[in-house]
Amino acid sequence: MRHGGYDDGYSACSCFWGSQPGSLVTLLSTILPSVQGLSVLDAGCGEGKNAIHLARMGANVHAIDISALAIANARSAWGNQAAVRWEIGDVQESVFASETFHVVIMYGLLHCLPSEDALLGTLRKLQLATRVGGFVLICTFNNRNQDLRAHPDLSPTLLDHSRFLDEFRTWD
Repeated sequence: MRHGGYDDGYSACSCFWGSQPGSLVTLLSTILPSVQGLSVLDAGCGEGKNAIHLARMGANVHAIDISALAIANARSAWGNQAAVRWEIGDVQESVFASETFHVVIMYGLLHCLPSEDALLGTLRKLQLATRVGGFVLICTFNNRNQDLRAHPDLSPTLLDHSRFLDEFRTWD
């Protein structure tokens, strides 16, 4: 499994990605009247800034990342928040029941997967794990011109933006 060099960052800095939630998570917080009691999957959670933000707002969050260093940093930074279940694991191999989560977050995950097939398979699996009427947040590189200088060890899987839209053509 590729880690894109992120473990180097996790070992060099205890808060590699910062502590503020991603802009799409912040936007979701303005769209939903409340996340109180909602189930959230933060797939590829890194050090958990999105997971902890939603947990502090009342969501029950399952935060999973393949990097043991990322999860260790998350636990160190955020402590044992009762509303977050931290897991070291590979989202590609994880099994999630259908329609389990109100919100599924894939922030920086998909482009780290090893192939288009792995990316699409993971995306489809996580779509199935999303409840009807739920939300899927995706932040990923696509095949337009990307400045990857901040990610020198990453060989991302890049798809056209329209390919992502195709995967959601039946969604509202």
